[in-house]
Amino acid sequence: LLLSYPMILKLELRFVESAVTNNGISTLANGIARHATVQHLILALNSTSVSDDGVQALVDAFSKCPKLSQIDFGLSNCRAVTDKSAFNLAKLIKAQTLLTDIILRFGRTRLTTEGKASIQEVKNSRTFKRYEVL
Repeated sequence: LLLSYPMILKLELRFVESAVTNNGISTLANGIARHATVQHLILALNSTSVSDDGVQALVDAFSKCPKLSQIDFGLSNCRAVTDKSAFNLAKLIKAQTLLTDIILRFGRTRLTTEGKASIQEVKNSRTFKRYEVL
């Protein structure tokens, strides 16, 4: 479906409490990566079985969207998400200099203090319009 649209500026996808798998997320990530025009992304994967591998596929896709300026990424209650996801998201945010409006939702995941610190470190590295980690 994503491939049928030549230009997408705002993309909002919600898979909350769904049976989406890492394979499904990888397919979705491939579709997102082909739309370098995406500027605003809302992706809710709360209470799904997505793990670090699925998050990595999405981070790789987001990195191919150079105009991405706003991201609202929900991973709350994804028990398979660990510090690895936080580290990968931190690298993405550092690399994407146009990203100025960020909301990351990590409630009830397996993130430790170290993972949360990597996200906080990015927040302190430059000025953001909005940077929330929930």
